[in-house]
Amino acid sequence: MGVVERAREVSPATGLTPPEPPSTTAGRLREYAAPIVLALVMLGMGLFRLGAKPFWQDEGFTWSSATMSDGALLHHLVHTEATGGVYLVLQHFWVQLGTGVWWMRLPSVVFAAAAVPVLWVLTRRLTADSVAATIAAALLVVNATFLDHVQEARTYPLVVLLACTSMYCFVREMETPTRWTRVWWVITTILLVLAHVVAGLVIVAQVVSLLVARPDRGRRRHVGVGALMIAVVVVPFGLLASSQPLEGPVNKPSLRFFFNTVRVLAGGGNALVAVEAIAVVGAFVLVYRAVRAHGRSDAVWRLTLPAFWFGLSSVLFFLYGQVASGFQQRYLLAFVPGLFILVAVGIRSIPVRALQLAAVVVVLALAVPAVWRWYDGEPREGFDQVAAVLNRDARPGDVVVFDVDLSRIPVAYYLRNQPRTERDITPVWPGRPAWTSGFRTGDYHFVAVPPSVMADVAATHDRIWVVDVGVLDRRTNRALRVLRRTHHRVADVEVAGAPSLRLYVRN
Repeated sequence: MGVVERAREVSPATGLTPPEPPSTTAGRLREYAAPIVLALVMLGMGLFRLGAKPFWQDEGFTWSSATMSDGALLHHLVHTEATGGVYLVLQHFWVQLGTGVWWMRLPSVVFAAAAVPVLWVLTRRLTADSVAATIAAALLVVNATFLDHVQEARTYPLVVLLACTSMYCFVREMETPTRWTRVWWVITTILLVLAHVVAGLVIVAQVVSLLVARPDRGRRRHVGVGALMIAVVVVPFGLLASSQPLEGPVNKPSLRFFFNTVRVLAGGGNALVAVEAIAVVGAFVLVYRAVRAHGRSDAVWRLTLPAFWFGLSSVLFFLYGQVASGFQQRYLLAFVPGLFILVAVGIRSIPVRALQLAAVVVVLALAVPAVWRWYDGEPREGFDQVAAVLNRDARPGDVVVFDVDLSRIPVAYYLRNQPRTERDITPVWPGRPAWTSGFRTGDYHFVAVPPSVMADVAATHDRIWVVDVGVLDRRTNRALRVLRRTHHRVADVEVAGAPSLRLYVRN
């Protein structure tokens, strides 16, 4: 079914006025100018000051995992870190060319730039409206939360790209099913789950959307075969990932925390969330009208698919968080494009074009300040400064204790080219033969330094540096109380971001 036919089906229910398809090369260039420009803007925003902020704990984890040997990385993925495995494998090859901050973050920028045009073509295919597609893609570009993760060496921009690609291939499979549409849908969806297991909820949204689509036994059978092929891979993978230890201490989310998560994902401020919520309400009004006019139909399916993508997936993950710890705000990034499609549809439902333009201007005006605050704000964790102080002030025979095991890795990253410091100061907890070797897969799960270990350290060392990121204060304070029985604090270095660095010497 072509663009014009889809437009005729959608327009009576939505009020949208899709453009005529271009018939010339110049027309096609004009048609795709918007996603190309937006992708270049996303690329520029990602590259701007890309290496300005230091690595934080999670990025240190990426570095330590990606620089493992082939066998050690495979063991790590199978036993500890199945989630995020696709990204770590890609980084494993990428770091063969360099391990600098800018270089390791570059793939995330590329993935983010690629996600923008994919979201654009997906939105246009669903709505038959290039303007709605441009609005949705622009909302992704100016989303401060997305930019936050674009400028870090983590898997989430790749997950967003694969989520958009999987959804586009699914839409193609629903509209014009062929062997190749099924193949691409299966491949991209499996890669999506392998990139992050929580993103597998996108599959649930896709399958549930069949309940509101035009009844078609042949299409349901075709989609069902593809879903079965996906399940053969993702179900065992999901069981493997669920059996692995969590990456950190995560509490079950409250309803308030969940709504705050949605606010953060929407781009930040309450005013922006309010405007976007109004637009979403407008989109649901269109859904209601489509249901009244068509019942179960492809018109209804196209409008509700983004709602299932964002709403149903997010709610299911919230419910999962009530029975099993593992809820993290950033995991929901895979569902955010669905929200932006709903907002775009809601804005385009406004009957007056001038008001549509005003709504777009308001949304962008509310989103851009949060983007600049990301560039201008403090880093998450200033481990580069911690390493600099150790490199400057450590004496031969000094030791360092980390409040949680994961904190050791980013410090090791910044000391990897400082042979004097590596020689003079020894990490005793978690301890290894050398700073940048001997990582074990059990060293990544926020295990606090035990008081018994601190007692042993205090009994055998006169000068002890303590790196504290403040995430496990109660457990860390128990160990510090043991240390203060025999040592007193002579230096307390506060750095940008979370870490503090303290020096204790024997009484």
